Amino acid sequence: MKTTLFLAFVVLSLLTGGCCSNEHRSEPAYPKSVSEWKERNERGLRILGDFVLKKGETTDNGKVQVKMISLIPPDPCAETGSFQRQARARIQFVRLSDSKVLYDDIFAERGTMALSTVKDNVNPDEFGISVIYIYDINFKEGWVYFELRS
Repeated sequence: MKTTLFLAFVVLSLLTGGCCSNEHRSEPAYPKSVSEWKERNERGLRILGDFVLKKGETTDNGKVQVKMISLIPPDPCAETGSFQRQARARIQFVRLSDSKVLYDDIFAERGTMALSTVKDNVNPDEFGISVIYIYDINFKEGWVYFELRS
């Protein structure tokens, strides 16, 4: 009887764990150097700067403010290779002259995204940023490391 009860407990424990489990995530180290708003040409790209922001922190170039809204952990139950399976950051771009939100989206770690679908037909050239690349996201320390390109 004890063996049957024990086996039933083990099977029930395995079944309630679901078909996926939390994968161990190795958190990236804080970047060794961050240029901020220091334009440079590298790898054939015009880079406006690279930044590290924590939740609620902002940076701006006098025209546009970049704000880190939140970090979104990867979903270990999502399909392999899907957007939801990646670590993500929600970042917002705000025009300083009138505080209008120009762009608010979720960006995946190790991913590049063109800012081509800005709301209300705002031209991305207006604020000089056309691409964002997310290098790293650290959930333990709560920051995102990203690069802005034009």
